Amino acid sequence: ALVDDQKTYARLSPWSVYKTLDSSNFNTNAAKYMRAPGTTNYSVFWGDSIGRLFNLHGTGTTSDGGPAYYLSTSGTTSNNASTLDSALISFTSKLFFETELSMTDWTPSSNMAIASKWVSSGNQKSWKLIVDTNGKLNFVFSTNGSTTAGTITCSVSPTVNDGERLWLRYERLVLGPNNYNVFKTSSDGDNWTTLESISSVAASIYDSTAVLEIGSSDAGLSENLAGKVYRFKLFGAGFGSELVSDFNPNRG
Repeated sequence: ALVDDQKTYARLSPWSVYKTLDSSNFNTNAAKYMRAPGTTNYSVFWGDSIGRLFNLHGTGTTSDGGPAYYLSTSGTTSNNASTLDSALISFTSKLFFETELSMTDWTPSSNMAIASKWVSSGNQKSWKLIVDTNGKLNFVFSTNGSTTAGTITCSVSPTVNDGERLWLRYERLVLGPNNYNVFKTSSDGDNWTTLESISSVAASIYDSTAVLEIGSSDAGLSENLAGKVYRFKLFGAGFGSELVSDFNPNRG
């Protein structure tokens, strides 16, 4: 049996939209933060209307397993997640983030944004990572907030089938007079394969006041992603730095 240590009710992330395959039976009012027996691990658990037990990592009672919650992005306007601008998530040189997602079509009919800090209104363009119609990753940035200064295109497309999940990582490093743009993929978020490392002339990214958004650009109005986002992690300036923003629908 689960252990109720009188913990408070779960406070779910303000980033998140929570969905399950059993939404018709799910009782979101019965969520409780409890400890699994024989461990020190806590998780948010629910019961459904037919007696099954669910937590934020699957049911734990059948073979379905795996993260059950995600941001579902339908490719339509404002179907995204965002968080307000702050000094912690504003970078002008180094940049490092990773995400786990699936796309309905990994060679979409129009460009789709994985993540961005890019708003045209008021000249607040900073950066965005998009998947183009050829299935290639592109890092787009501005140096002045109003115009696009550069687009770094990874010539190697990720190896993934439509609807499949994949981890992606983008690293922007500064070494001497150059930027190095590194695109990576992973099946588990731990072991990474480099798709391509691209050298470019060093250029500062504009420090815009745009929101940090997942699944779109232009505050939800453009390049809307069709798929699911399971995780997005933004780190401090450069590899190995602290985690400064973590979108995680599978955490209470």
